[in-house]
Amino acid sequence: MNHVVLIGRVVRDATLETLPNDRQTKKGSFRLAVDRDYQNGSGESTADFFPVTLFGGGAEKLVPYLSKGRLLAVSGSMHIDSWNSEEGYKSFPWVKADRIKFLDRGKKEGASEED
Repeated sequence: MNHVVLIGRVVRDATLETLPNDRQTKKGSFRLAVDRDYQNGSGESTADFFPVTLFGGGAEKLVPYLSKGRLLAVSGSMHIDSWNSEEGYKSFPWVKADRIKFLDRGKKEGASEED
């Protein structure tokens, strides 16, 4: 079974693109920062950064709300793209989101950071 659940914050505003196929599938992409439960040797908190992708109508509907700093729960599956490059074998892990739940209220339209 390949199932992951991550809770973290959006690193940068999500992007939306149309894939070059006959169905004009939408693809949303963003990075999720997930805090670790421990600190590094300097006493600083650490985090892992996961690339997250969602497809279809869900991407088109959700991307406008996936802004920097939003707290999310992401449920989906882990994928690893791999290839051979001149430097050797490379791999790139990413998460295909099946469900996204917003865990904060987000900013109101026109509100400043202090609101």
